[in-house]
Order: sequence, then structure tokens, then C-alpha cells
Amino acid sequence: MKKTFILLAIFSISMMLFSCAQKPPAPPPGTPGAPGQTGTVNVATPEGNVAVSGQTGITEAQIGVPFYPNAVVGEGGGGTITSRSTKPGEGGSISAVSLTTKDPIDSVISFYTGKLGAPSFDMNTAEGRSAMWTVESADKKGGVIVTVATEKDKPGTVTIAILKTAAQ
Repeated sequence: MKKTFILLAIFSISMMLFSCAQKPPAPPPGTPGAPGQTGTVNVATPEGNVAVSGQTGITEAQIGVPFYPNAVVGEGGGGTITSRSTKPGEGGSISAVSLTTKDPIDSVISFYTGKLGAPSFDMNTAEGRSAMWTVESADKKGGVIVTVATEKDKPGTVTIAILKTAAQ
């Protein structure tokens, strides 16, 4: 079950972040995939259930970290993957959201440093600058990862990815 959850989580988060970066035309309101829609797929196994849910409009309260003030939530709004198991200690959830801003990366790094402390790493490369914070939850059953980066192919844009994990 753990392997299934991890593979499902990696696939789903990748899809969420890639879909946030691309801007396909929005379907008409009221159709599946339209803004404001949510969806859940449930998979039952002898070891437990896996529920994969997606939603638009994930909030700061749900992700557990403030959004940078001048950032815009990416297309799709982020989402959550939840796994429930009949075995104690297995299962949990992963939530992710992607944000972008035109503010300088130094301002974004300063904002998150003020909220989360010094970044775990902060580096400059020929491809751009990036910084990352990792914060363990108080119950030590999860945490939050915040990544801030510039990209060579998107000049003037800073991407903020926030990932929250929580164990059952």
C-alpha cells in the first residue's frame, strides 16, 4: 500500500504542477474540469482505500503556509491526494499548490524567510536562482516544503511550489 500511495502521489503531484504551468482553454461553466469543480476517484484494495481528490481554490489554511502576497495561484488551483488504509500507521495526505509572481525573487525569499526561518538551501546557477524551506509538523507526522525558483525560460517570473504532507 505504501508503494502504491507513493507512486500515486508522485504521479498526481507532477500532473498538478505541470497542469498549473500550462494554460489550456477553460471548459464552459458546469462541465467537468471547469473552474470551481472538484473531483474524487476512490480505489479499494484489500489493504485499504486510496482516494485521489482534486480541487480548485486550495487555501492557505489547507496548505498550512501563507501565500506570497503578490502571487497568483496557477491554473487548477492545486489539489490534495488522500490515502486511507485499514493498517495502523499507513495512509495520509499530500496537498500541493503552485503560485507565480512577477516580484523579484529576493522579495519572495525574504517573505518566506520571515515566515519560516532560513531556507534549507539557497543557490544561484546559470539556469536561475532557487531556495527551499522544509518545516516538520509539530506532531512529527508530516510537514511542508516550500520551493521558490526563477526559470531561464520564464524571465521575470518567480514560481512558488508548496507541498504539505500529513500521515494518518
